[in-house]
Amino acid sequence: MTLDAPDLFLPWLVAHRGAMAEAPENTEHAFDAALRHPIDGIEFDVQLSKDDVPMVFHDDTIGRITGRAGDIGEFTYAMLKEFDYGRWFSDRFAGTTILSLEEMLRRYAGRTALLIELKTGSVLSRSDRRRKKLVKRTLEVIDRTVSGEHRNGIFILSFDANALRCLLYTS
Repeated sequence: MTLDAPDLFLPWLVAHRGAMAEAPENTEHAFDAALRHPIDGIEFDVQLSKDDVPMVFHDDTIGRITGRAGDIGEFTYAMLKEFDYGRWFSDRFAGTTILSLEEMLRRYAGRTALLIELKTGSVLSRSDRRRKKLVKRTLEVIDRTVSGEHRNGIFILSFDANALRCLLYTS
């Protein structure tokens, strides 16, 4: 998708966490389903794993989706890949794995606009160090994964104003 200035003023149809009514949210099944609709973009959430890999996941904890206790930041990338992210939605999606930001971008950048929401955790658990690391790692992954021609279709948002400030001062 190429965004021209006039396009910015039209209403956008954005698939929130993919087609989350049709498939488990923030998974390739939901994103693939979303692309079968006339959408302008996909919104998804990114958090850091214990080993600082940006992962596509929404909730503060993994309990609702995987049935396991803990949050994304307590598990390494390899550990997170072992959990089932689809069975909670339907047995049809059993065995679905989590996507890293890099996997997400490799698969979907250039196919539609991507709205990356930086999830920095609950207000009480946010730390400047962790916030800065999330911003830095997200930008590094975008830089090495998305070619210049597709970068104008990548948008970063957050409910954490300090995370957005970090974006302004990160080169």
